[in-house]
Amino acid sequence: MNSYPALRRGGRLRNAFLLLHIAQAFDFSSFGKKPAPKKKTFQESFETYKNKINLPEDAGAFARGTLAGIALSVFVAVGPVGDSINTEGREAREAAAQFEIVLDALDKRYVDRVSPKKLMESAVEAMLATLDPYTEYAKSTQASDMIESVEGRYGGVGLVISGKPRDSKDPVKAMKSGEVDVAVVDAYEDYAWEAGLRPRDTLLSIGGSTPSGSSGDAVLDAARSSLRGKPGTDVSVEYKHPWETTPRTTDLKRFAVRRRDVELVTLLPSPTAPKVVAYARVGGFSRETAPELVEGLASLRFDSQKSKLEGVIIDLRGNPGGLLDAAVDVASLFLPPDAVIASAGGRGFVRDATPSGETPKEKDGVERVEFRSRARGVTLFGVAPVVVLVDGQSASASEIVAGALQDYDAGVVVGSRTFGKGLIQDVSPLPFDGAALKVTVGRYYTPSGRCLQELDYEKERALSSKKEVSPKESFYTVNSKRPIESGGGVAPDVLVEPDTLTKAETALLRSGVANKFADDWVDKRPDVAKTLYARGLEPDADAASLVLQRSDLDSLKQRALKAIADDPDSKDGREAKREVEDAFRRHPDRILKVTDALVKERFFRSSALLKAQVSDEKAVVASMKLLSDKARFDAILAPPAKSAASAPNAVAAAGLGNAARDA
Repeated sequence: MNSYPALRRGGRLRNAFLLLHIAQAFDFSSFGKKPAPKKKTFQESFETYKNKINLPEDAGAFARGTLAGIALSVFVAVGPVGDSINTEGREAREAAAQFEIVLDALDKRYVDRVSPKKLMESAVEAMLATLDPYTEYAKSTQASDMIESVEGRYGGVGLVISGKPRDSKDPVKAMKSGEVDVAVVDAYEDYAWEAGLRPRDTLLSIGGSTPSGSSGDAVLDAARSSLRGKPGTDVSVEYKHPWETTPRTTDLKRFAVRRRDVELVTLLPSPTAPKVVAYARVGGFSRETAPELVEGLASLRFDSQKSKLEGVIIDLRGNPGGLLDAAVDVASLFLPPDAVIASAGGRGFVRDATPSGETPKEKDGVERVEFRSRARGVTLFGVAPVVVLVDGQSASASEIVAGALQDYDAGVVVGSRTFGKGLIQDVSPLPFDGAALKVTVGRYYTPSGRCLQELDYEKERALSSKKEVSPKESFYTVNSKRPIESGGGVAPDVLVEPDTLTKAETALLRSGVANKFADDWVDKRPDVAKTLYARGLEPDADAASLVLQRSDLDSLKQRALKAIADDPDSKDGREAKREVEDAFRRHPDRILKVTDALVKERFFRSSALLKAQVSDEKAVVASMKLLSDKARFDAILAPPAKSAASAPNAVAAAGLGNAARDA
C-alpha cells in the first residue's frame, strides 16, 4: 500500500491517450501511412488519434497505487517498513531486543548525559554503511526532500535559493553567524522566471520581512518557508538584479511546482536536407514524463510537402533515473503493445509490487515481476528510426528505457556505456520525527534477462580493497538475436566518446574563475545586461548568437593565471600556468562557448540555451549522420549473419569524434 498521498492528476494524465496526434505531426505517410489531406489542428488530430493510441488513465502510477522507484536521486515508497523488512525471525527479534537494552543502558547509566536519538541515528547509519550505498536512513529534512521527489511537486514559486555571505573575506564565519543575503541560484521556467526573477538576483524581503536567522541555514529555511505555501496564493517579494541599483517588487504566485523532465523537444535539420530529425532531451523520469514527451513530439510541425521526418533522437545523457513506471511508459511509446519492458525480483519487492491478478514468474530460481507496455493500439514501434543517446551518467530508469529498446532491436543506442545501476529502492516513512528509511529491495532486468548492475557490493565488502564488478554474461536481443552483455550498464551499439576538457579547462570551471568572470562582465555592462534581459523575456528567444567576443578571452586568461599565482596550495604553479596558456592556444573557441553560456544563462531560459548548443554536440552529430545512413542503421540492428558490424557490442563512430534549496 502506498503511504504517500496520490499525486493530483491533471487533464493531460486523465486524457493520456499517448501519441495523441503525433502521426500527423510526424507525417507518418512517409512510413506507409495514408497521408492526411490537410494539416489538422491539435483538437482535430486529437479526435482522430485518441481512440487509436493511449495509455491507462493512471499513466505514471504503479499497479494498485504503489510505486517502484529506480534512480540515483529519486526514490519512492511501496509500503510501510513492516511490509519490506521481515522482523518475524528469531535473529531479528533478538537483535532488536539487544539494541534496545544497550540504548536504554547508555541513556540511564553512561557517565555523561547522552541523546538516545543521536545514538540511535549513529548506530543505524553505521549499520547501513555495511550495505550498498543506496540503503540509507533519512532524517526529517532529508526525508521530506525524498518524499517531495517522489510526489514530484511542492507548493512554491519556482526558485532555487542559496546563502550569499556578506563578508567575502570570511564567508565561513558569515555563514555560521547568519550574515548572509538570500540569492537566487535558478528561476524555473513557467514559474518565477515568468515574473522576471533571474539567477544572481538578491531577495531583499519576502512577504514584507527580511529573512533572518542565527545561521546561514536558518536564514535559508526562513526564506524557504516564506516562499512556500498553498498553490494559488501569492507572496510579495522585493528583489534586485545585480546590474541595477533600484530594487523591484512583484507578487509571485505559488504553484504546485514541478520541473519538467522533458527539457527540450525540437526539430533538427538532417545532413540530408531538407529532411528533419525530431530531438527530445529527457532529464528525469516522473509521473508526467511520458505525457510530456508525447505533448512535445506532437507539437512539432514541418512542411510535409517539402520535408520528411528521418528519425527520432531520445537523449538520456546525464539522466539519473526516476520512477520505474515512468520508464515503462516512455519505453511503451517505442515498443510493441504488451511488450515486456523490464522485470524485477527481490525478497520483499515481489510480494509488495506484484500487480493485482498477476503471478510472479520464476527465472533462474528467482521470482520476478514483469512490467509490460501499457500502451494500447498503435505505437511508434517500427514507424520511425530511433536513436537513444546515453553516457556514463545515464542511470537506472534511463537504463531501463535504453536497455529495452536495445533488447527489442527497436533503436540504436549511441554514446558511451551507461552508469550501471540495476538496483531498486523504496522509501518508507518511520513513525517518529518525520524520518524515513530507504532500502534496496530488488534488482531489475531488461527484456532479454540482463541485469545491468555494475558493482557487486557483496563481493566488494568481502574484498575490502577494490570495486568488484558484477560478472558479465552473454545474452541476445529479442528479435535479431544480436549478442549483448549484462553487467556494467548498457553498452552502446555505436560508441561515441564524449568530449573531454583539458585539465586547465576543468580547473577554469571548477575554481569559479570563469563564473566570476561572467558575473563581472555582466555587472560592468548594465546597458548590455538590460538588453539581454529584455531578449530573454521573449518566449522564443534565440540564444544561439555569441555575447562574448574573442577579445574577452585575454582578460579571462589573465584571471586564470592570477588565480594560480595567488593560490597558496598550488604545488607546481609553473606547470599549471603552462597548461592554461596551452588550453587557450589550442581550444579558444571551446573556452569562449563555455564562458559565453555562463553569461547567457543569467538571461535566457535553459531550454533556449539547450536548443542553441545541442546541434553542435558530437554525439548528436553522430546520431544525425547515422539516421541519414539507412543502410548502416539497418545493418547495426540486423541479425549477426546479415550484419556488417563485427563487434558484438559497439561500432566505433569513426570520424565523428569529439547547498541549494528549492522554493
